[in-house]
Amino acid sequence: MDNRMVGHLSIDSTIIEAREKPFVKKKEVSPPKKRGRKKKGSPEEKEYREQKAREELERLEYLTEDFIKSYYRLEMRCSLTAKQNSKGMKQWFIGYKIHLATDDFGVLIAYIITGACVHDCKVAVPLMKMAYQRTDFFYALMDKGYLNPDINAYADMIGRKVIIDQRARRGIIPLPMDKPEAERYKARTTVERTNSELKDGYLPDKIYRRGRHARYDIELAILLTTLKKVRNVLLAREEARVAWLCPKTTPSCPKLAESTHCFHCLGIHQHEPDDSASLCRKECIFLLCWWAILKLALKYYFMMVR
Repeated sequence: MDNRMVGHLSIDSTIIEAREKPFVKKKEVSPPKKRGRKKKGSPEEKEYREQKAREELERLEYLTEDFIKSYYRLEMRCSLTAKQNSKGMKQWFIGYKIHLATDDFGVLIAYIITGACVHDCKVAVPLMKMAYQRTDFFYALMDKGYLNPDINAYADMIGRKVIIDQRARRGIIPLPMDKPEAERYKARTTVERTNSELKDGYLPDKIYRRGRHARYDIELAILLTTLKKVRNVLLAREEARVAWLCPKTTPSCPKLAESTHCFHCLGIHQHEPDDSASLCRKECIFLLCWWAILKLALKYYFMMVR
């Protein structure tokens, strides 16, 4: 994917339920502080300003650091979370959360598996960092759950545009999107379709394996979904190439499905498949699939040894 140009990077997440004891983070009890405005020149005001300066430095460090450091800040263990359903009621889930970033064809560019308790906006910047290393995208499309100043700050730092659907706050009606942005935002359905294909086709309703075994199952499902999407893109590209080579061919031609070249437009009604090209293409896809599965199997093996 190096130097590949992507028009719209669509980012979304989905919850994967698991039958596992969730990790509960202990809350740190901080000593009570004096409320209200700090007196000018007082030690409380000095401490408050120093704290704000430290937070700003940490924020800048987070935006400029490598993807690996940002990745290890996230909680990876199975955890508990709540989600509001269509009726406005809270539903509780135990499991993991898959965060995906796809291109305009639904092919995965980057993914991160975290605990279900991790908020979407905390994973958006690491996903964009990973996607920026692999591709050259122009727009990042996200829903209302990604309203965070760090996302806009990182996009401005790398010179990219973020389009986020706004939501009403405290009765204030959000400003509507511009017409060009609204048209671009429609491309975000690709990541939602990839999410649905991943869950409906390759994952059960609830994972009964635990820990690293559950993460292995999720990663294998992501790999299979990616292979399916890449296959669809290659088939569509091949159909477009055949249509460009012979614009006069029609589906009524009985041997069109068996060939890759048609000479009807040259006045010769014969179909000869390009065996070398198709064989090379099939071998490349076959080797690519087995290499990806081998890498995942080796990763799983070393995890078990540890």
